[in-house]
Amino acid sequence: MTITLFGKSYLVMSAAFLIALALGYKKQWRAATHLCLATFAIGVFILVFKHLSFSPRPSDFVHVNTSSSFPSGHTALALVIYGMIAFFTREVLPQSWRWISYTIAGIFITL
Repeated sequence: MTITLFGKSYLVMSAAFLIALALGYKKQWRAATHLCLATFAIGVFILVFKHLSFSPRPSDFVHVNTSSSFPSGHTALALVIYGMIAFFTREVLPQSWRWISYTIAGIFITL
């Protein structure tokens, strides 16, 4: 298992779905709705922006992929989902510990 697994779309989307379910179970409808809308919005943004600004992937590899390399869907999705998780976590932490959620999210997004 590598660290890049934390940015894979299926893992990030699964985490967002499970967190939205947990928020719904806790009757945190507004937070669950924000998480779902942010996930949907970044997905649409990635598709539209990739279509508008096609940037080919580097060549000279054994397997040539014809999809666009910019913007990075993994990075954009991780930024939104982990950022939302950090924000939700921050709300339940004491004032002196709130920086921890953003630090951990920043590490996951950077990796």
